[in-house]
Amino acid sequence: MRYLSNEGRRGYLIIKGGGLYSSPRKGWREEIERDLQVLGVRKWRELVIDREKWRGIVRQAKAHSGL
Repeated sequence: MRYLSNEGRRGYLIIKGGGLYSSPRKGWREEIERDLQVLGVRKWRELVIDREKWRGIVRQAKAHSGL
């Protein structure tokens, strides 16, 4: 904490580290998992192995207007 100026030290404080509390930004994996959940895809880690199935899921995601 520090004062804005030496004059009028009554109530004018700057508090470092303050601000709105929010959750940390989501990473790539969390966003992909949320999108797959919207599409209704389960066990996506197993589907990634089969490229043709995964390619179909990616096409669905691209065509989905809410993602």
